[in-house]
Amino acid sequence: MKIQTLLLTVPVVLCFGKAFAQGQMPPAPPLPPPPAAAPKPVYIDGANAELKYDFLNPNGNIPSNFIIKSGARVYFKIENINKSLYAITFNNSDKSLFTDKPPIFNLMTPDISKLNSALSAGGAGGSAALMDKSQIPADFPEVLKQDATKYIDARDDLAGKISSYINYYNTFKDVNSYYQALTDLLSDDCHDFPALKQTKLTLTTAVLKGSLGYTGNSQDEVFLGSTLKTGTENLLKGLDDQYTEITRKQTLFGTNTTAYQTALTAEAVKDKGKKADAKLLPELAAQQQELSAFQAILDESMTEVKSAKIAIDAVKTDFSSTLKKTYDKINYSNFTFISPSYTSRKDLLDITMSIQPKAQLVCDNNYAPFNTTIEGKVTGFKMNFSTGLFAI
Repeated sequence: MKIQTLLLTVPVVLCFGKAFAQGQMPPAPPLPPPPAAAPKPVYIDGANAELKYDFLNPNGNIPSNFIIKSGARVYFKIENINKSLYAITFNNSDKSLFTDKPPIFNLMTPDISKLNSALSAGGAGGSAALMDKSQIPADFPEVLKQDATKYIDARDDLAGKISSYINYYNTFKDVNSYYQALTDLLSDDCHDFPALKQTKLTLTTAVLKGSLGYTGNSQDEVFLGSTLKTGTENLLKGLDDQYTEITRKQTLFGTNTTAYQTALTAEAVKDKGKKADAKLLPELAAQQQELSAFQAILDESMTEVKSAKIAIDAVKTDFSSTLKKTYDKINYSNFTFISPSYTSRKDLLDITMSIQPKAQLVCDNNYAPFNTTIEGKVTGFKMNFSTGLFAI
C-alpha cells in the first residue's frame, strides 16, 4: 500500500516541485465552457395555435420543440420569405410557390436627332437652310408662294407628329423601366416585405406622376394599381393615335411636296427662258436642294418610327395586364409562408421542414434553422384501458 502511494505521489512532486520551490502556485487550468442551454420548448395553449418566425431576422425565433395539448391544432407562419425563390416542404408536402418569371419587354431606342436638329437649327443635313414662311422670297410668283406655304405647313405638321410619337414612345420606355424594377422586387431575397412594399409604392407614385399624368397623393395600394393599369392603357392608345396621325400627315406632306416640286420646276423653266433677265434660278435651285435634303432626313426618321411601332405592337397586347399582375404579386401572401394545420393526436407530433433555394441567390440568408425536425410533446387526458383515465 505504501509503495502504491509513493508511485502515485512522485509524478506530482516532480511536476510541481519547481513551482513549490519558488513559492508559486501553478496556474489553474481553464474551465470548460458551459454547455449551451437547449431552448425551452414552446408551450402551446389553445385549440388553434400559430408558431411565427421571421425568415430574415437572424436574432428572431427559430423552429424548436414545443408542447401542445392533445387535440389542439398548430400551424407555422414564416414571414419575409420570398416563396417564389425557395422550395418549401413541410412533412413531405411541397408548399413552394411556383411562378413563371415575368417576361422581359425589350424596346429599341429610336433616334430622330437629325430631324430635330434640322428643324431647330434651320438646316437639313447642313446642305440647305429650312425656309420658314417668313423667308419665302418676295419675288416668287404668288402661286409659287402659296405652294411653298402649303409645303412648309405640311412639313412642320409631320415633323411635329413624329416628335410627339417619339415622346410618347420614350414615356412608354420609362414605364417599361418601372416594370423591370417591379420584376427585380419580385425576385428580391434581401429585404423584408414592408420595405419591398414601400419601394413598390414609391416607384409607382413616381411613374404615375412623371409619365402617366397622375396628380394625386394617394398611397392606397389598390387605387394606385388600378390607376397604373388605366394610365398604361391610355398611353398605348395614345401611341396608336399618334401613329395614325403620322400616317395621315405623311400623305398630306407627300401631296404638298409633289405640288411644290412641280411648281419649282415649272418656274425654273420659265426663268431660264428669260435668259439675261433670269433672276430666280439660284433661289429655285436652293429650294430643290432643301426638299431633297429634308426628304432624306425624313425617310431616316420614319424608319426609326416604324421600328418603334413594331416594338410597341409586339408588347402592347400583354403589357398592361402583365404590369398589373407583377404589381399585384408583390403582396404579403407571396412573401409569407403558412403551413398546413396539424392536429395533435398521439404522444408526439413531429414536424419535418425543409427550405432550400431553387437557385443561387443574391443574399446568403441563413435558412439552416428551417431544415430540421421539431418535436411536439402532446399532453392532456388519455385513456389507458389497463388502468383507466389518467393525465400525462
